[in-house]
Amino acid sequence: MRIHLYLKRLVNLPKTIIFNLRVFGIDGLRLPIYITHNIDVKKIKKDSIKIEAPYRRFMIEIGEGGSKGYPSRKGSVWIDKEAKLIFQGSAYLAEGTAIRVDKGAEILMGDNFNANKNCTFWANESIHIGQDTLFGFDVFVHDADGHKIIMGGQAERKSVGRIQIGKHVWIAANVSILKGADINDESVVGYNSCVLSKFADSHILIGGYPAKVVERDITWYK
Repeated sequence: MRIHLYLKRLVNLPKTIIFNLRVFGIDGLRLPIYITHNIDVKKIKKDSIKIEAPYRRFMIEIGEGGSKGYPSRKGSVWIDKEAKLIFQGSAYLAEGTAIRVDKGAEILMGDNFNANKNCTFWANESIHIGQDTLFGFDVFVHDADGHKIIMGGQAERKSVGRIQIGKHVWIAANVSILKGADINDESVVGYNSCVLSKFADSHILIGGYPAKVVERDITWYK
């Protein structure tokens, strides 16, 4: 098992080195980010990724592992002009991870963030995720409609809304988190839910389409 892991790391090392040097310059030799060959990299430039913690080798992993036996897609990392991808510490983003940060937007991931296979993070404005948060597979997070909608023939509906996910939140598999969503600390989002609203309370279980409070005073453990 260790030999297999070693060989995989060896295959991905050239791309990992190039990626880190491209983003962090000479500091990239410390290799804080490990990225696999099956992650398509677009528009990455110096300082487009920021790590707000002391650098450790491979403290952030992108594109490897996840639930065994579950199929994964090809992943990607896309960071446009004046956009930022910020890590506040360690992060594990499994196979099929897709990250897109459009011009002037920001995605922030808190320390000890874990995401299973095929998760998508797409920011037109702002997505913030707190520390110790866990995503199941096939979670989709997008802070915009994608197209403009006219209401009543006159008023244009706001197409972008910041997404905020608190600390120690568990997002189960196949969940969509859309513009304006706000999930407070220590909460759980049930399988196959769609979150469209702001939930001010912590320690809640929310679920459904659209998601509503199902249970209060809950606790969860990894």
